[in-house]
Amino acid sequence: MKAERGFSLVELLVVITIIGILAAIAIPNMTKARIKARETEVKANLHIIQVAVERFYTNENEYPRYLLGGSNTSWPVFKARTPPPNNAIYDPLIEFAYIDTYPKNPFVDEDKGGIYLAMTGGDVNTPASGDPRFGLKGTVMPNTVDDPLFFTTTQGDYAETVNQTIKTPQLVNYGFFGGVKLGSGEPEVYTIPGSFFYRAEGKIDMASSNLAGNITRRSFVFTSYERYILGGFGHDTTKGLDAFRLTGAGVYRNQPNTTFPYEVPLALPEVFGGGDLQNNPYFPYEPTEDGVKFWYGAPDGLEDGLVIVYTDLGENITF
Repeated sequence: MKAERGFSLVELLVVITIIGILAAIAIPNMTKARIKARETEVKANLHIIQVAVERFYTNENEYPRYLLGGSNTSWPVFKARTPPPNNAIYDPLIEFAYIDTYPKNPFVDEDKGGIYLAMTGGDVNTPASGDPRFGLKGTVMPNTVDDPLFFTTTQGDYAETVNQTIKTPQLVNYGFFGGVKLGSGEPEVYTIPGSFFYRAEGKIDMASSNLAGNITRRSFVFTSYERYILGGFGHDTTKGLDAFRLTGAGVYRNQPNTTFPYEVPLALPEVFGGGDLQNNPYFPYEPTEDGVKFWYGAPDGLEDGLVIVYTDLGENITF
């Protein structure tokens, strides 16, 4: 009677090795595919926000001066527990019913706790506690790049986020500064994957602008908000577009052939202006002479993690 032959040890090792090689090839590709799928959702979500912004313009004849994020449930909670005058803060798209809630952040898993907030005092709060931009469960796409004209957190009293969706919870800054900064000798600073930024500007109201003393980006008032730039952030491993100038880029210079007499310190991320990439951005406001091009975006040669950018001109720039 012929004995049945099993696999030899060498054969088993060969099969296991082949399976390991295939797994080593397949798993990273699956991870990349999952990231790309979520970034595709970020792009689709950003289009939803843009449609609401354009509807706002149709009715109001100008764009919202800021966007914050959140939902029609998170903002009333914020308003109820925040003393005046800060309780007057509200996202305009939600306040005027152009959107009920900002889209869900595809990179945040509600089952794992969403986004937690860590205050500088050391307290770690429940999802979205203390900040309505993340929604009540910490899962909504927020604006995570501080708007230098409106919504800012005081240095020394700002919140950070704890990303609970990864194996080791990671603390990432938002509010006081946003963007990915990987320049030589610079600290690494992250935005939240799946979040967005928004800026709106227009012609300067020189009579109302505060141009006495030290002039900063907050010194200027606009007659109306006629243009905007809106961008969405991808995964924290994504290099992304170079669309806005990061902090520490010096001061704004006058645009060529203009006589605007001011140099404005750049202390926060900027998205208007252009420039020469050598810490000399052009002054980002309405050109004072015909034929001077206004620039959308303020590249500085540093990666910023953006996967898509929209403007009021109908531009759709993708990574």
